[in-house]
Amino acid sequence: MDDFKNITENKFLFDSEEPNDDHFDKFAEKLKKQKKTLFSMYTRVAAVALILIVSSVFLKTVVFTETIQNETIVSLGDVSNEYKEVEIFYKSDVETKLVELETLDCRVDDSQIKMVFDELDDLGDNYKLLQKDLQNNIGDERIIHAMISNYQVRVEILDQVINRIKENC
Repeated sequence: MDDFKNITENKFLFDSEEPNDDHFDKFAEKLKKQKKTLFSMYTRVAAVALILIVSSVFLKTVVFTETIQNETIVSLGDVSNEYKEVEIFYKSDVETKLVELETLDCRVDDSQIKMVFDELDDLGDNYKLLQKDLQNNIGDERIIHAMISNYQVRVEILDQVINRIKENC
């Protein structure tokens, strides 16, 4: 602390010399060189980042497109217009019954409702497998009838649950 005090008190002794005339020019030249190296370093980093971003977007696009192409979903409507009508009928029937189930004003055991929805989810998973089978065997009547039966089972389950809830209300 004493050294600092001595320096500040004798500051005028240190200010006696001036730098050379070209000192500021040399300093400015060094700064320009340093800015160029920083700029080139940032340019390199930006170029590498740009390459990584572009390549990852490209790869994701290619992989995503292949996934979509490989997972084309075939439905009953792809077989014939008649089956398309059947599919639309059952889909709307299932949706209507689900809405009716959700809007019932009766007190229902949550575990029972969860069990119903789990069963419907299993039927939905089964239906997706049938869709894949239909994709491999388009027009196979056994698969088509299994898909229709899947919808019919869903409708029957929902009908039974709704009727039981209404009876116990």
